[in-house]
Amino acid sequence: MYPNKVHSGGDTNLHDQQNPLNIVSTSIQPLPSSIATTAARQVALTTVGHTRKDTCSEVRHFVFVKVHKAGSDTLAVLFQRFGDERNLSFVLPVHEWDLHWPHTLRERDYLPLKTNEFNLLTYHCLYNRSIMRRLMPAATRYVTVLREPYSQFKSTFNYFNLPAKMRDRNISTLPVDENFGLFLSDPQRFRRELKLSYLPNFLAFDLGYPPERDGAAANVTKAFEFIAEIERDFTLVMITEYFDESLVLLRRALCWPIHSILYVSKNVRKYNKGVGKPNASDPIDQRNKRRYRDWSPVDYVLYAHFNATLWRRAAAEPRFHEEVDYFRELLADVSTYCLQKKEPRLALTVAASEWHEQFDVAPSMCARMKESVLKYIKKLKGSYNALPNVTTVAPPGVSRVAAPGVAKAVGENALKKQPPVKKSGVAGGA
Repeated sequence: MYPNKVHSGGDTNLHDQQNPLNIVSTSIQPLPSSIATTAARQVALTTVGHTRKDTCSEVRHFVFVKVHKAGSDTLAVLFQRFGDERNLSFVLPVHEWDLHWPHTLRERDYLPLKTNEFNLLTYHCLYNRSIMRRLMPAATRYVTVLREPYSQFKSTFNYFNLPAKMRDRNISTLPVDENFGLFLSDPQRFRRELKLSYLPNFLAFDLGYPPERDGAAANVTKAFEFIAEIERDFTLVMITEYFDESLVLLRRALCWPIHSILYVSKNVRKYNKGVGKPNASDPIDQRNKRRYRDWSPVDYVLYAHFNATLWRRAAAEPRFHEEVDYFRELLADVSTYCLQKKEPRLALTVAASEWHEQFDVAPSMCARMKESVLKYIKKLKGSYNALPNVTTVAPPGVSRVAAPGVAKAVGENALKKQPPVKKSGVAGGA
């Protein structure tokens, strides 16, 4: 039986792995069978098992829709490292870190193309199907990640420091640590006063779901159609609470080597007093959770659907849990090597196994894994600036411009036991 070991970055109460769809019902009913069965069809189309390495090609065109406060910084660095190691072309933000979020992407929001085509988009950007398909090649895969909605909201409330903003703007006279419960006592009011355009249903918002008008109930039909669109468009929707399982599915779906999904956790913050992690034994916290569920029902149905989808896909994969076990052991050894106080001088050689060929983890790879998203963006921009300015040839239906000019905006409406590892004298490596 698969051991009860999970990624620690989720900050949530984990579901029972034998029954991962353990969610309190909302006013929105379960997805119609016509939508729910899409997942089973998708498994048959996209599954890449560990035995198919000779029959699949590594996917190098993909978009990661970076949902806020869902372990997405860890994934963004992983994807940046993947593209950096292969000299791929990124959609890089003109400004510091996002692509016009929380608004629709425009062409003036990213650096002009200097190569024949873009390979990767990995930064905060609202998902818009028509715009992204004009920007990226036709074979591009789309992936994202979801987190248990109440945990994600608590982390959001903490990260954006909303308690202090409520106090600073004289919206509340309560101590900072009491403003979380106050917010959820009348969320529509505080959403308006704080101008929080991304709430409610923050998960869905990042994936392109239109924000609800104040006081309007979630539209059931619209929510079902939205989830069906995500099911259709995305190769994989990962789940933060099952981070390692999600990465193994990603590796198989994109035909990546196992060393490309190694990671070091990013942007894990402590909660402010009064916000705290979800607490099932605290009646006040459970009351707040019910209030948030009632306010963001689309997020709950979205998360429940793709949580169940993840486990259906895992069940269809050969020897999936064995590979997850192996990956965790490998990750622990690599983390120990990369995070030692004194920077290592020699590479770590990982012996070949049934899951991969032999590879080396060099100190330079550790440095890339430990990099922050913002510093990695600066590094990639440095590489971009070193490229010559060229006029690109546009694929059919895609507008391209000569760098470094700024073009007109795109329309806004548009496993077995791990083999032993040893240090070697190899100075290079992956």
